[in-house]
Amino acid sequence: MLNSVMRKRVQTLCSVATLFALLFVHHPLLAQSMHNAATEAQLRAAIDASAPGDIVNLTSDIVVLAEIVIDSQLRIQGNGHRITVPVPAFDDSGLPNLDASLHRVFQIREHGDVHLDRLEIRGGNALATDGFGGAILVNFGKLRLSQSTISHSRSEGEGGALDNNQGEVYISDSRILRNAAGLLGFRGGGLVIRFGILHLDRVTVAENRTEAVDSNGGGVAVEGNSQVFINNSTFANNVTRQLGGGLWSDVPVFIANSTFTGNVSGGFPGGGAVHSSGNLINSLAAFNYFLANPSVAVGNDLHAPGGARYHMTLSRPFTAAIFENVDWYDRLYLQAPETDPRAVFTGSRSARMRDNQGFETGDARVEQPLLVDVRGALLVTPNPDSVLFKRDYIYQGAPVNLSGTAAGYHEAPTPVFGYIRVPEADGPDGWIGLIGSAAEAEAARVTIDQIGNPRPIGEDAFYVRGATNEAVSGYYQLRIPRSAGGRFVGGSIFGDSHAVGTPVNLTALPDDGQRFAGWACVEDCPSPLPPGTILSLANPFGLDMPAHHLTLSPVFEAADPGEFTVTYVGNRSTGGNVPASVRGSSTVLIAPAGDLVREGYRFAGWSTRPNGIAGTAFAPGQSHAGPGNLHLYAQWIHPTAAAVFADGFECSD
Repeated sequence: MLNSVMRKRVQTLCSVATLFALLFVHHPLLAQSMHNAATEAQLRAAIDASAPGDIVNLTSDIVVLAEIVIDSQLRIQGNGHRITVPVPAFDDSGLPNLDASLHRVFQIREHGDVHLDRLEIRGGNALATDGFGGAILVNFGKLRLSQSTISHSRSEGEGGALDNNQGEVYISDSRILRNAAGLLGFRGGGLVIRFGILHLDRVTVAENRTEAVDSNGGGVAVEGNSQVFINNSTFANNVTRQLGGGLWSDVPVFIANSTFTGNVSGGFPGGGAVHSSGNLINSLAAFNYFLANPSVAVGNDLHAPGGARYHMTLSRPFTAAIFENVDWYDRLYLQAPETDPRAVFTGSRSARMRDNQGFETGDARVEQPLLVDVRGALLVTPNPDSVLFKRDYIYQGAPVNLSGTAAGYHEAPTPVFGYIRVPEADGPDGWIGLIGSAAEAEAARVTIDQIGNPRPIGEDAFYVRGATNEAVSGYYQLRIPRSAGGRFVGGSIFGDSHAVGTPVNLTALPDDGQRFAGWACVEDCPSPLPPGTILSLANPFGLDMPAHHLTLSPVFEAADPGEFTVTYVGNRSTGGNVPASVRGSSTVLIAPAGDLVREGYRFAGWSTRPNGIAGTAFAPGQSHAGPGNLHLYAQWIHPTAAAVFADGFECSD
């Protein structure tokens, strides 16, 4: 028997499942059965047993040892759990794992019609397979990804996170984060679309990169006769060594209500944000760069090879960008003091470029507005006094009133993409229906921003350009650059933004033959401490985020002959204290968990890998006598014996 609380929970989930089935026209059948899965074997069996419209319900994190191929219609409900490979392409800090697993997570084939919801897909490496789609290959199939994240994946060819090969991909309320396309000269550090369809709605594409010198599209690359529609989305801090730091396309794309900041291109003429004969409506492209050489970065936002439309789009004044046959309507530039990113956004941070191994290179620095986690979305946000809240801009001596502007976007059953100014007399044609009729564009008017805030439209209201009008303050960035002699857990080479006072725990992981010698302040040190000052010898080291940016680095030094270190990592723990690292030269006993906990899980010992399948297990009290350092990650097991849905329970009205 289900108790009343569980029954209400089941009924709620049934209602949600029914709602999704009704909304998504390419999932025409209502869910017929629910299949729970807590292991890879159960996941594969559930997929094989699913009839069209069934739901596979994850009850735990899952590690897959080989690619999962789907050629049917189903939905995988992730419930916030993670699917990963034994060793992701990149570790949590963003550094490459040299012994990464050589397979992706999913391939969706021609008859596959898959909805992935509330799922984190971490890792994947399309190297030993066909080199396309580090985490997911959509091979003529259909994929809907909602409330999910694809991260820490890599492709030796195209599409570090996902490759859409002649399929249909719809992504909403999700993140494509910290992926890379490899060294074979292909494209799309995050996503690549080849002769397919892509819709991004309320999506953040951030900190992805291409690694080859002649590759395009740090965030997204579009090839062939593809159709791409982007609405209410953020492209930030993506890097390519050729064209289109945020997005590169050889066909027109359609972009509305979106923000492009901190993206970097490396090949002339650049397109730090966007290199495309595309359409940008009510969007913001500012503080993007062309890296002329390792020592010189030049502001460079948009490059249009021809035939582009930029309507109500803000950028910095042109520098080295080249525009051919661009239709500007209400052409807007950020002007001083708006050319200071701190006058526009929550904050910004100067950053240097990195090589493929994560080491900082060259002297060139770019100013990247902060990415802030707001209500589960990763955004570049305006500060409360931002110039983005101005109603009037002056362009060539004439005032331009920005009130009453709108964009229309609708994805199904046929795309609609339009633009309007209210009242109609203020614009040449009222609605400009780029795709669809004026009436369809009016009906598709976008009324919310990336996180659901209303976008007011009218003479007395202001319509914010870009992805969000959510104004926040009090955030600063903690960055941990890579240093020789070891790695670390708890921060990232990209830098993570935290509200003042947020507790952060850092753990240094020395390589064999090295030992940890302290956490050194590298930049923005607390006054009056000079750079290089050791702030703490603790490992792990806990600190509360100060009211300023901070760059710390673990210092490593040569260990004494025969000396080794045992270091512990909480590995997604949610409370308690991680055991302190221990140096030894004889026998060291492995520590118990103590008060360390992870909510909803039970402690199951330690392993030399975060995903214990790929590592060596150690139990508390077991001995280690070297040689070599030992890094131990807490292992957590979800109590999956309690099924989410009881046998025999059916959804009812």
